Parts: sequence; structure tokens; C-alpha cells
Amino acid sequence: MAFVNGVYYKAVFDLKDGTAASVTVSLLAGDTFRGAEVLDESAASTSSWVTHTFYFTASATTDSVCFSSDFLSGNYELKNFSIVPD
Repeated sequence: MAFVNGVYYKAVFDLKDGTAASVTVSLLAGDTFRGAEVLDESAASTSSWVTHTFYFTASATTDSVCFSSDFLSGNYELKNFSIVPD
């Protein structure tokens, strides 16, 4: 995905527990994750689907997005992920 410097984006995704419960899931957007993230927000999974929405403004070096989490085993579920200009 290509980002445009100075554009305000909306990131949306649905999250719920998988085989692991109450997982903290972070969505990051930045410069290949070298400490220049323009977005680093977290949400916790629950037993039901919950929609999470985060906003960020892209910089000239924003070139990547990724999910990270704090669990050691098991999984969580994601669906309906999108990033669009807002």
C-alpha cells in the first residue's frame, strides 16, 4: 500500500478472541518499523467481535503497516481490515 505524505487515514478492523483470550493487539504504521511509527495503537480481544478504528497522518517515510500482539501461544481473529483516506 502506498501512503501519501500529510494525508489523514482511518484504519478499521474487527477483533475477537481465538484460542487465546484477552490478547493485546497493536496496529502500527510507519517507516518499516524503525522507530518512526505514525500510528502505534492497541486494542484487547474479547469473546465477541468488536470494531476498532484508529486514525493517523502519513509522513513522507510512511511505507508499512503491521499487527503485533502480546500472546505466547494460540491465536486471535481479525476481519474486515481496511485503511482509507479520511
